[in-house]
Amino acid sequence: MEEKYYTVTLEVCAPDKETVERMIDRMPRAEEIYDCKIIDPDEARLECRIRYEEDWKGQGEYYIFENKWTNEEEWGLDTAFALKDDRISYEALTKVRELMKMGIHFYFG
Repeated sequence: MEEKYYTVTLEVCAPDKETVERMIDRMPRAEEIYDCKIIDPDEARLECRIRYEEDWKGQGEYYIFENKWTNEEEWGLDTAFALKDDRISYEALTKVRELMKMGIHFYFG
């Protein structure tokens, strides 16, 4: 039988990350746990993805700004800026500048 990898999300209440790591290490077959990510909600930060969409919702070219917290999986729409005459709008550039001022990690995806 072919082995498969499964993703399991488990929420644990503990005083710190080290306690969680010890709990995981004591689990039966702990050596089979692969890619264990411990996410501390106090360390979560907002990040932004900026992506180009050639025909966003049938309205033409847009740059889409999407946000998510680092402890979440799903991206959510923040804003969308239309390209005008093949140029990015001033509002979109201002948005990038504000992200930089606030120290929010962003990247183009």
